[in-house]
Amino acid sequence: MNFVRRRLGLVDAEEAEPPLAPLSEGAKARQEVLRTLLRTPACVGDAAYEELLAQVYVAAMSLAGVEACGHRDPCASWDAIGFQAAAPDREFRGGGMLGLHCLAFALEHRADACRAVIEGPFPFAAASINMTIVVARLAGVLEPEEGHLDPLGIRNFRVSESRARFLLESSSRGFFELHVAALEALERARRDVDAGPMDFAGCAAAARDEVAVLLAHEPRDVPSLRRLVAAVPRRAAGFLVVFGGGRGASRKWFTLSTGTLRWYAEADVHAHDARSAAVALDPGKPAGTLRLAPGTTVKFNQDVGSFSVYTPDGATALHALAADKSDMERWCVALTEHAALAEIDDALALARDVRATIASEPLDATFKVVETIGIYVRSAPDVAATRTGKALMPGDEVGICERRRLDDPSAGPRGRAFLKLKHDLGWEVETGLAAVMRACEMATMVRRGSMTKPDASPVTVADFAAQAIVLQALRDQFPKDVFIAEETSEALEERLVPETARAAQIVKVADLLRAIDLGSTGVDENGNSVSARRRWVLDPIDGTKGYLRGEQFCTALALTVDGVPVVSVLGCPNLDSGTYAVAVRGEGAFSFSPRGDTAWHQLRVSDARPGDPLRLVEGVSRLHSNHDWSEAAFSRLLREPPKPPIRLDSQAKALVIAQGKADCFIRLPSSGYVEKVWDAAPAALLVAEAGGLYTDRRGNPIDFGRGATLDPKVDGIIATTPHLHQPLVDALAATRACL
Repeated sequence: MNFVRRRLGLVDAEEAEPPLAPLSEGAKARQEVLRTLLRTPACVGDAAYEELLAQVYVAAMSLAGVEACGHRDPCASWDAIGFQAAAPDREFRGGGMLGLHCLAFALEHRADACRAVIEGPFPFAAASINMTIVVARLAGVLEPEEGHLDPLGIRNFRVSESRARFLLESSSRGFFELHVAALEALERARRDVDAGPMDFAGCAAAARDEVAVLLAHEPRDVPSLRRLVAAVPRRAAGFLVVFGGGRGASRKWFTLSTGTLRWYAEADVHAHDARSAAVALDPGKPAGTLRLAPGTTVKFNQDVGSFSVYTPDGATALHALAADKSDMERWCVALTEHAALAEIDDALALARDVRATIASEPLDATFKVVETIGIYVRSAPDVAATRTGKALMPGDEVGICERRRLDDPSAGPRGRAFLKLKHDLGWEVETGLAAVMRACEMATMVRRGSMTKPDASPVTVADFAAQAIVLQALRDQFPKDVFIAEETSEALEERLVPETARAAQIVKVADLLRAIDLGSTGVDENGNSVSARRRWVLDPIDGTKGYLRGEQFCTALALTVDGVPVVSVLGCPNLDSGTYAVAVRGEGAFSFSPRGDTAWHQLRVSDARPGDPLRLVEGVSRLHSNHDWSEAAFSRLLREPPKPPIRLDSQAKALVIAQGKADCFIRLPSSGYVEKVWDAAPAALLVAEAGGLYTDRRGNPIDFGRGATLDPKVDGIIATTPHLHQPLVDALAATRACL
């Protein structure tokens, strides 16, 4: 944390850093392997080198959209992919075989990042090799005294190799992912300032700064690193009119990067091309510098397009006029994002120290924002930047769940108060919906190859592939969460493994099986819930028989916190023109159709009452529910003969209730059957947030925190409107004795 604070100017450069934990033996071994690759020269004719070089050539040519011949053939178009046409092997003189391995990994695993560099103005090979050296130096693989050229000034960075200890702990993949992050940072710097071919050094130095900040947060694994990369604030640059200092107004060039605002005299900037990256990133010696410390706030005047930056003690650090309101808003957002990097680091460092807590009290309050002061709501508090946040504007409402007072010498004996914002679950919804949509699209395209499980129920390639797709996507974004899902890799027949891997787009069989078995991390060997607050519950293909018939099925996902569903996502590809629904506890339920009406619509159950013309929805198979009992009970709510029931497979029935197209759902399984949590949790939240009730047949709430199964006492489930709920409970009790 001190490294980030020093980079942001919050501590003296001479202040000594506390010692970091040493590298583990495994990390040291991987570091030595990487160091050996770096020192191993690229030898033309060597079998391993030629094989890897050919792989790089074919992959890069494919990204460039150019037909590839043999990499040593006279027709080889190396220059089309950013290599020296006459001597591509010279590109690896600085990075050895490590540079080639980094290229191969990036092309295989992060094609989009490579495509962006190939299509940009910088030579692809040179860019990748330079970023290899940057990462090698910052991660301790390349020692400063090894004699390599250091055009980017990496030797001056005090980044300990221990910063990368977690990334190197289990495999070398962390190093290669860091190299990809450097390539992405290079492209981001180029895009932020619209750099040209001659601006590589400036953009590479900016990428070096960004990777150093990423490492300073000591990412614990590859998913943590990827989240950090996605959260890096954008740079900003441009002219502003500055007021104050007793000199009236003056026009200056400003740059904002890694939490530091610098400004330059207009005459000095015009001595260069103001459009060049050298000016936009660092045009020379600045006329002034402002490091954005914790507590820095930004206020703006929307009417005139001006804004002010205030120091933590309330002093005005900057008052500026932008070119227009749009430019003013751009600067306010950028300044707030960069200031939040320091603010969050400072607050988290304090909050992590349990001894610093003076008092804590729960709150359930909502405040309305009166004045915009650059506050950001964090939707990913373990990421030390605000790309994942959202700005609060005047009139917005903020939910508060806790007030915590922490010891802070600068705040006096009462300490410093923090209000903990209620989590808006936006990232969980976005990630879950994207994963469910991908699983549903896969399910509609693959061949419906099936097998029979020991309980005689059918299971398909799509079941296993959908589970792997959804759980892997969730694990990448929420590595600390656990999962409960229907399938296990043990049930997957060997003959179906290749087809399942293709459907899930997972190359290695071991990775496929591991992704499927993430669904067992939320339960112990007896199926009981493990100790964890957050659990994702998944039925990858709910309604497999309907899926095999080409009728209704769904992918059903829910997130439970302390046993209570808080997020639900249902994907029903065959309902209407394909319908996807999401629900968030306390926020409502919504649906849209990507192939029809793409607008989101709020879901509401019907306002039906006993005696109205009502519609029942139930399962297709009589083996899964007692239709005679449910229809007898339902008829007691009617004045006229009932309409034929809607019969659907899967939790699509809950969506029909939430849409108001049916009024009652009744499930009465055979005696002895114990309901599974994945068959009920997603549907329960969807119906509840649409204004309905989802209970057991006796009207009791359902506990979703027991593990893979519900309480055995839940021997029936109903979903209906508030007006029909109690009459339906009474009707079920009355008709049971008659059957």
